[in-house]
Amino acid sequence: MWLVARASALALVVVACSPTVDVTYCTPDETMCHGSCSALYKDPINCGACDHACASGLYCSQGACETFCSGGTVACGQSCVDLTKDHDNCGACDHACGPHDVCVQGSCSTTCGTQTLCLASNTAYCASTSSDNSNCGGCGIACNTESYCAGGQCRSACAGGQTLCDYCTDTTSDSNNCGSCGRTCIAGQYCESSQCVCPAGLEVCGQQCVDVTTDTKDCGGCGSVCVGTCASGMCTITVAQTPTAAGPVAIDASYVYWVEQGGVLRRDAKFGNQETELSSSASFASIAVDDTYVYWPTSDGVAFVPRDGGDEVDQALATCSGASELVTDGASVYVACSSSIVSFPCGGGAETAVVSSEPSPHGLAVQAGVLYWANDDDAIRSANTDGSDLTTLATMSSAIGAVATDGTNVYFAWDGGLLSVPTAGGSSPLVLAGGLSKLGTIATNGVALYYVDATSISKVPVGGGAITTLVSTAGDATDLALDSTGVSWTASAAVKRLEAL
Repeated sequence: MWLVARASALALVVVACSPTVDVTYCTPDETMCHGSCSALYKDPINCGACDHACASGLYCSQGACETFCSGGTVACGQSCVDLTKDHDNCGACDHACGPHDVCVQGSCSTTCGTQTLCLASNTAYCASTSSDNSNCGGCGIACNTESYCAGGQCRSACAGGQTLCDYCTDTTSDSNNCGSCGRTCIAGQYCESSQCVCPAGLEVCGQQCVDVTTDTKDCGGCGSVCVGTCASGMCTITVAQTPTAAGPVAIDASYVYWVEQGGVLRRDAKFGNQETELSSSASFASIAVDDTYVYWPTSDGVAFVPRDGGDEVDQALATCSGASELVTDGASVYVACSSSIVSFPCGGGAETAVVSSEPSPHGLAVQAGVLYWANDDDAIRSANTDGSDLTTLATMSSAIGAVATDGTNVYFAWDGGLLSVPTAGGSSPLVLAGGLSKLGTIATNGVALYYVDATSISKVPVGGGAITTLVSTAGDATDLALDSTGVSWTASAAVKRLEAL
């Protein structure tokens, strides 16, 4: 800061000096520290105050020791500087202008445009002498702390409710002095009612305003990186492109598994780039995965292959004809046959009849030792996995489609709608959503019910309510699988994933 004492005497000296004459005072943005001029806003040895040094790994940013540079500045050593106007780092770090030059828009210059070229401590700087409190009417003429510079003259007060900062300003709307002098809004923000705010629809992430509905670095929230396409705050990833239509899909903690037309079974990491072919003879009807194997129905039973690749195993099921779909709870595999449900241990072993004389069971779901399914008598049924406690939970007037459960309710597709019935029975089905077309697979996490229909992949709360469209598919989605962080689905030529629930 310029010294105010002796101002009346020194002002005459400084005004008389031409711009090329050195003076013994610091530039307006510097402070005298032990006989040397220091820019407290960037000096890591005197950051914010003389002798206040920043620790190793920290930067002096706007007079404070910080972990990063803000306000459009960049790190040069431990200093945060504006390369467009910093005398010692003009256009690039360590590119210093000469003692009689100033840095203007990143280039060293001998002129200041509409401003006045001044010198202090053999360093040139630009000043607006009509309004600069430190150079009011001429270089080095400083107004005192109770006055401001206007028209090149020091005046005693700011008019119209303004505040004296480096100039008179309205701190309710000045983005460089928002709410108080020196409080600068980050790039993209503006000052409204003394608060730095981003434009409508944008949020502050790091040191900038971003649209979290489309920004791949902050998709849905700050720091949520999307390696695909961010739309409506949700990240859609193409896991794999497929040469033919992809059908049944399953998922575990790390991988997505699917079957392509022609029976090719593949897997890939949830975010792609690790594709592996596991079999060339899988079923296009259904797959299930446990900690070791991937399973699918065959003409006379079930086949399975290690999920990390290896030899394929055929498990013949003597009492099962017309195997159509299967599920696993990690201990056993449960298979829907033409008129029964059978099981066998994961990895192979003796089969067990769970339910017999059951007309075309389908939509198998298993949770906490209980199986749920629909049949061709238009009923929702349940039984313990050992076959005990066979129960009819609901009977409808026409065919029932897909089935899912969270252990509290059984959810099913029927007549263009999604319904639920308690797993304990005793209540009529509750309609969660209606008027839907071509309902396909459904899945639940106990909070919402996810489903495929003719136009999209959507969700509805398990208790009913507003439907949320997650992604429009134009009827291209075939099957879906749900995990704790996202939903994966198959389509006519791709496997995709939505990393948001």
